[in-house]
Amino acid sequence: MGKFKVGDVVKIVEGSRRGWLPSMDKCIGRSGVIQHIGAAGDFLVRMDVSTSWWFYKDSFVVVNKFKGNIK
Repeated sequence: MGKFKVGDVVKIVEGSRRGWLPSMDKCIGRSGVIQHIGAAGDFLVRMDVSTSWWFYKDSFVVVNKFKGNIK
């Protein structure tokens, strides 16, 4: 889990076998920003201004690593 950090830009590449809802399919191929890392090994990813989803790490790849503090 230490590989990913809050602020990283990730691209959703496939549906996870865990916790995936059909309405999350629209996120495949899109990028978002990790907002929170959950205790269960899941990640809250903001996909746009009004939409965030919880994804497991097998659902995305890092596009851009975050460096610095989020304000």
